[in-house]
Amino acid sequence: MATLEKIRNRAGLLIGVVGVALFAFIIGDFLNSGNTYFGPSRERVGKVAGRELSIFEFQQEMATLTEVMKMHRQTPSDGEIRDMVWNSFVEESLLLSEAEKVGLSITSTELAEVTLGENMHPLMRQIPLFYNEQGIFDQSILPNVLNYINTEEGRQLRDYWLYWENRIKRQVLTDKYQTLIIKAMAATNAEATIVADLNSKETDAACARRMFYSVPDSIIPVSDKELQAKYEAIKEQRFKTDGYRSLKTVIFDIIPSAEDHAGAESAVQEAKIHLQNLSDEELALFIPQETDPSVPFNPYFRTENEIDPVFRDFAFIAPKGSVSDVMFDNGFYKTAKVMSNVELRSDSVKISHILVQRATEEESQRVADSLLAELKKGADFATLVVQYSANTSTIMQGGDLGWMTEGTVGLENFDNTVFPARVGEIVTVAIPMQGVHVIKITEKTAPVKKVRLAEIANRVEPSTATISRIYNQANQFVLTNRTLESFQAAAIEQGLMIRPLDRLNRNQSSVYLFEQSRPIIRWAWENKEGAVSEVFEVPNMFVVAAVSEAVEEGHIPFRFVTEQVKAEFLKDRKAELLIGEMKGITDLGSISPVDTLKNIRFSQVSFGSVGREPVIAAMARATNVDQISVPVRGNMGVYVLKVLDKREVPADANMEIYLLNNNIFSTVSRGIFESLKKNAKIEDNRFNFF
Repeated sequence: MATLEKIRNRAGLLIGVVGVALFAFIIGDFLNSGNTYFGPSRERVGKVAGRELSIFEFQQEMATLTEVMKMHRQTPSDGEIRDMVWNSFVEESLLLSEAEKVGLSITSTELAEVTLGENMHPLMRQIPLFYNEQGIFDQSILPNVLNYINTEEGRQLRDYWLYWENRIKRQVLTDKYQTLIIKAMAATNAEATIVADLNSKETDAACARRMFYSVPDSIIPVSDKELQAKYEAIKEQRFKTDGYRSLKTVIFDIIPSAEDHAGAESAVQEAKIHLQNLSDEELALFIPQETDPSVPFNPYFRTENEIDPVFRDFAFIAPKGSVSDVMFDNGFYKTAKVMSNVELRSDSVKISHILVQRATEEESQRVADSLLAELKKGADFATLVVQYSANTSTIMQGGDLGWMTEGTVGLENFDNTVFPARVGEIVTVAIPMQGVHVIKITEKTAPVKKVRLAEIANRVEPSTATISRIYNQANQFVLTNRTLESFQAAAIEQGLMIRPLDRLNRNQSSVYLFEQSRPIIRWAWENKEGAVSEVFEVPNMFVVAAVSEAVEEGHIPFRFVTEQVKAEFLKDRKAELLIGEMKGITDLGSISPVDTLKNIRFSQVSFGSVGREPVIAAMARATNVDQISVPVRGNMGVYVLKVLDKREVPADANMEIYLLNNNIFSTVSRGIFESLKKNAKIEDNRFNFF
């Protein structure tokens, strides 16, 4: 943000129009930026639609995107960055290939219009480069910023701008391509008329159902031959895969031992002895050496809510100088010393100030004292702020610094001078290397109980000996269990939990169970079914893995999906059985349960307590009043309807064509790149590099 401030303050950049050179820079660089990925490379990360991506280019794009994310205060993992760069390359390659086929492009004029013109692309408003001091997009600073980027001094922001430039270009081209597809698929008047006619009747019906789960699996005979035939029938639709690995893992948690606890507690017990005899000045030096960095020394007055809950009762009851017992809390051994008696002090104060800065501290103090004397005689504080304050950012606010709590400034003498002062009182505080503050207390919150407390917290960490012992345990498990069968049997025998990692793809960066788990995934893909790994170290644990499923591109083998196939086969047989039992019924009451469904329209897919069963809408449309339908299989069971009433309802073909086209738009927008990916030849070699 300091760079942005510098840009805005440069007087030389305050120009009213974008010059020819700027225009040429934007257009030239933008049109050339599409070539970033091109060029032959022996170290190829991937190839899509004829475009190649080298490892060097891939890493450059990762570095750029990482910096972009930082500018937006986002911190994705390296794995997420890799995925974003790869997906961007794939989509851009497919888009450019399709655009070339149909003759789509973006002219220089179009590009200038969406980046600099009145019809600015919405993405431009997401770029912090063009935000003003209030954090709001300001089109008036856009020419200045872009001119600055074109200077030697602004080169650090050049890649950032080119990233957004390319993203805007790609989005405009995507919008053009989507519009072309959508218009080609637009619904016709004839289609809208048919749909309107289908929705022109509303039906009330009684619905009887028998659910698949009501038929016991045990009464359905199943043969291996039938299951194999079912698998062949559905494998293309249900079990197509790009390949995966599934693992069984055993975790050896790296946790502190009893000896580690004893050592940590002993250290705090020893520190407790020292606390009893140390002065405040000595505490400031001693405690940072003894406490965990997450619990720094805090010498300031704090309210009950700001004190560690473990010490609240002690801190507000024990007299000054008292030291607490050593306690264990949430992984830490802790103790504390009361540094003050309890005092009533405001939680927050609102102040205004005059910052006096002169050549020496003595001179600054002399001027501050003279201002204090003038103010006591009735001089106007805001007037003196304008005349004397070195803090120019608060001059227009009369020196107002707003509200602050104790410890904000980080100096005890500041807090001890300002917080006890009364509203309207004016005091001076010298801050080394900064100057002397003449401070007016303008508002205060109601006094609350506060106390000063010095804390020591020693986190219990596994020692080297503990880590070595746990590693040896994991390594011994590996040495004695080199097959999947032995791996699983030994884990059960030793009471170790087996945690599955299912269907890991080749380029997956991590798994939900472990941080920094990419090495485990790489190992899995380098080995076959039944292989047992060496010991992997991930944060806070050792992991041993065994490959339970190794499936290459094609179809998931029958042996890995037998239960899923069997479930589908049983549904088929249960549907046949139930349809046979329900065929020809004349009284729905013989079937339970029976629901009354009202206002059924053809376009409905879900029906109250019955759930999502689109077949019911078709049954209602095809059955006449007072007739009972034939039994029809749905998602969860078999259904029979008796139509109670049908009535005409308004149906608007114009509305239907709008809805149809809106559905086409949504479908194309969501699925256009997935559709292109399915039909494209994509070479993905990321696993060779990461």
